[in-house]
Amino acid sequence: MAVQLVSLLVALGALLIGVLVGGPMGWGVACGLLLGAAVSGFAAGLLRAKARSRPEHAFNAFIVGFMIKLGALFAVGLAYLFVPDLTERLDPKGLLLAYAASAVVLLAVGIGTARRELGFGTTGS
Repeated sequence: MAVQLVSLLVALGALLIGVLVGGPMGWGVACGLLLGAAVSGFAAGLLRAKARSRPEHAFNAFIVGFMIKLGALFAVGLAYLFVPDLTERLDPKGLLLAYAASAVVLLAVGIGTARRELGFGTTGS
């Protein structure tokens, strides 16, 4: 539940930033936040599902999520390389910084959720 809530808040923040800042920088930041929230939300969901069903594979799911995030960055790089007008519409620096920020925030939330699923950090006998 926490991952979905944070993803929704990041998406709303991205829309607000895109509208308020405007121009290539604002829309680059908005797209970076949205992409980071979507990819990290998916990776966190994968980690949580593995922590529930097969806890011994939780670290593997974490690594797969990381590779998915790198794949998204690679796809963005290819898009900037092969779509000529993209740099005029979306600022690449703003997009990449916003992507990294939202990915790190949702990574922390996803790890916290997976820790609760695995039973770490709970008090008990």
